Amino acid sequence: MTPGSAKARCPVPSALQLLGALRHAGVRPGAMVSVTSSPDGVTVGGDRATAVLPASAAAHVFVAEP
Repeated sequence: MTPGSAKARCPVPSALQLLGALRHAGVRPGAMVSVTSSPDGVTVGGDRATAVLPASAAAHVFVAEP
C-alpha cells in the first residue's frame, strides 16, 4: 500500500451474511414475523423462510406485537 491509501472493508463481515439471511427469509421493516427462542439464539420466520440469529445479533433486532 502506498502512503495515504487505505483498503476498504466491512468491519463486521458476518453482518452482511446476517442481513442476507434476513432478506432471504422475508424479514424486513414492517413485515409480520414469528420469533422463537432456540438453542442457537433466536429463530425469526418471515414470509418465505426462517433465519437463526445468534443471541449477540438478535439483541440488535427489534420486534413489536401488532
